[in-house]
Amino acid sequence: MKKIILPISLIITILFSIIIIKTLLSTSKQISHAQTSSDSTQVKQDTTSQYLADAVKFKTVSAKNNHFDHQDEFINFNRHLEKTFPKTHNTLARKQIGQNSLLFIWRGTKTQTTPVLFITHSDVVPVEPGHIWSFPPFSGKISDGYIWGRGTLDNKVNVIAQLLAIETLVVNGFQPTRTLLFAIGADEETGGENGARKIAEYLNNLNLNPGVILDEGGVITKNIIPSINSPVALIGIAEKGYLTLSLHVSQAGGHASMPPHHTAIGRLSSALHKLEASPLPTKITSPIRQMFDYLGPEMGSWRKALIANLWLFQPLVKHQLSLSPSTNASIQSTMAITQINGGMAENILPPSASATINIRLLPGDTVESVTEHVRQAIQDPGVIISTTSGNYEASPVSDTDTNFFRSMQETIHQLYPDTLVAPYLSISASDSRHFVKTGRNIYRFSPLRLDNNDLKRIHGKDERISEIDFKNAVDFYQQLFVKLN
Repeated sequence: MKKIILPISLIITILFSIIIIKTLLSTSKQISHAQTSSDSTQVKQDTTSQYLADAVKFKTVSAKNNHFDHQDEFINFNRHLEKTFPKTHNTLARKQIGQNSLLFIWRGTKTQTTPVLFITHSDVVPVEPGHIWSFPPFSGKISDGYIWGRGTLDNKVNVIAQLLAIETLVVNGFQPTRTLLFAIGADEETGGENGARKIAEYLNNLNLNPGVILDEGGVITKNIIPSINSPVALIGIAEKGYLTLSLHVSQAGGHASMPPHHTAIGRLSSALHKLEASPLPTKITSPIRQMFDYLGPEMGSWRKALIANLWLFQPLVKHQLSLSPSTNASIQSTMAITQINGGMAENILPPSASATINIRLLPGDTVESVTEHVRQAIQDPGVIISTTSGNYEASPVSDTDTNFFRSMQETIHQLYPDTLVAPYLSISASDSRHFVKTGRNIYRFSPLRLDNNDLKRIHGKDERISEIDFKNAVDFYQQLFVKLN
């Protein structure tokens, strides 16, 4: 018996020793900085809000197939930018790309340095019928310390914050040493094919390929990571891919009084049931592992030990993350049945039935591998599986050990001293995917403090941003532009 107990005790002792050592070696990656004081170059809050409020008044709603229902609104919005930011337009080179998109080039004094690209977009999603807003969605109302309206979160907030930061720096005589590029797409909400994609092609033709890109993505929020009470600024270092599959069943129709064992709808339903019963495996990919590296040291002792020892506790951590749809999306290529069609009348056998599956791909999963997973899960040659257009792979993972990432982290800590910074995996699509072949490191972050209720306002009703947070966004970009010198 002793011969068994002693080796087991030794193994347990070694395991505990490794766990303790790895936990002690898990130290903070946060940067400690005092909050920067206001100086003469920073914009005063009492004048800042109106810039965004005025921009919201333009109904720059984009529609599918690169069609613009509000063409005059885009034209007038771009004219408004020219009138509102005259120093920017006189100092930076400006190029209209496609139908309504813009590119600004702020030439640096050191031409050998690699440019940095900032991506925003001026288009907004439509307002859903029947939703009663506190203030009209395109009124640009300023009330109760907030700027209200469609685009205040997605994404005119970043358009105006960046342009206002540029205007202020130009007025104060600032000249960048590194060339800064600013892309304002006009069709991000419908895929960016006429905007971001063409801007990427234009930059490539000019041989102005940026080494670093910043697009919208993560924000500063609270209560999303267990045992962390501080706000967390999540900087996306990768983005999930996008895949839409169409499932189609065709068979003879006829009178419903003489049905086969399985109608087209029944056969399709069986396939969908099999698919939902065969989810893709969960994985802790590099972006999530790096997020844990930044946030693990800030957690309570036992959670810190779990995160520091994923080699042992990974199944437990994955199980905890899988319990919530929002966190499960970060560890799994998700599949959602979003559309189903079939049937002509109550007494006619359906000659066909179809369904649409929307899939968001983790880094490491591919369009090909996931399509094959679906085929193997269904195991029915009578269900025809086809891909639709507009699919793309997950993005490469950007490096966190760069001057740009550290500059963002430093700026966030300066403006929001109580905030933790961490990389993460962005689960939504952005225009940055069109620049994957253009830029080496792409980051996704908007300097906005949003709680769970605020996040629901994105693409929803009563979209708004606080006046203080908008001013802080202007200051964030202003400080970041200066740091890039």
